[in-house]
Amino acid sequence: MRRAWLTLGRLLARWEVLLIIAIVGVGIWSTTLSPFFLVRANLLDLLTPYAFIGLMAFGLAFVVIAGEIDISVASILAVSVVCFSQLYDAGLNVWLALAAGLAVATALGCVNGVLVGIFDLPSLAITLGTLAAYQ
Repeated sequence: MRRAWLTLGRLLARWEVLLIIAIVGVGIWSTTLSPFFLVRANLLDLLTPYAFIGLMAFGLAFVVIAGEIDISVASILAVSVVCFSQLYDAGLNVWLALAAGLAVATALGCVNGVLVGIFDLPSLAITLGTLAAYQ
């Protein structure tokens, strides 16, 4: 029984657990302040901006698990979004512009992958360089 209490104490002392407890506490407190906090529209407004960050983090998780790092992800996103918006503004179909934006992002990511994987260059140096180049 003592071992279980020690394990529980170590778990609760981790900053991630304390952060989750704080987020839940702030959510409960916000609900008591306004009846509109837990409304579906408000929750979507709160979570929508973080969908892009979550998708980028999901893709980057595999790179980190492999022991590498890629700091040019945001720049690749910016280049592909600008490509998409320029093509869409020029009158191209939204789906074709989307496909072109994804193709640009894939090509830029492949440049990083070839430089790191094939030429065996350090990923930090390569992605730092491509971060500056893509900006």
